[in-house]
Amino acid sequence: VRVADVLERIGAGDRRAALGDVAGGLGGDHHLVPPRDVEGVEGAHGVGLAVDGDIAVVTSLSTGVQVYSLAVPGSPQPMGPRFTPLAAANGVAVRWPYAYLAESGRLEIVDLSPALLAEAPDSIGSTTLIGNGNEVALSGDYALVGDSANCVDIVRIADPANPVVVGNFLTTGYVPAVGARGAYGYAVTLSAPQAFSVISLANPLQPQAAATLSLSLGASQV
Repeated sequence: VRVADVLERIGAGDRRAALGDVAGGLGGDHHLVPPRDVEGVEGAHGVGLAVDGDIAVVTSLSTGVQVYSLAVPGSPQPMGPRFTPLAAANGVAVRWPYAYLAESGRLEIVDLSPALLAEAPDSIGSTTLIGNGNEVALSGDYALVGDSANCVDIVRIADPANPVVVGNFLTTGYVPAVGARGAYGYAVTLSAPQAFSVISLANPLQPQAAATLSLSLGASQV
């Protein structure tokens, strides 16, 4: 795929064909993006960051969501305009071509591929959470969302257009940070008593505690 060919199609208004050309060459070629002015990754009060290959997504309570190309590591390039989520985005996870936004009251799934053509990402699906989403991590067909309502929400994301909360792991307090690896999820609870929980996802509909460790003050990320 050549950038010149992509730009020629964009100029001709053939957005769908151009997008298909670029997406078809993504295997390590995220740098095939129309050149833009170079600037550092910025954003007032940015609270979320996720990286997948040559793509970075930064969330900010004040300015929304911005996609960046990391093809030149020392010179991140913004890709398209900022995206305004349905609610304040506190955390983000990325699995190309989707970003998963932990927001106030919901999990929103966004298609990032329009950013390859310098266009804003598209919101394609969302689901309501018990409380406010703080951070999100991915495990196969599921997203784990740290919730302000003293739990971790387990959301099935196999169909990005129709995410569904299928289970909840109850915690002793506010969950500002989550992680995932294989069949296990991880959560930090900051409200007293502070804890680091390991969550078995063998049955996502009924997540179980595999281990719980006490924490010292100050832990905030997994």
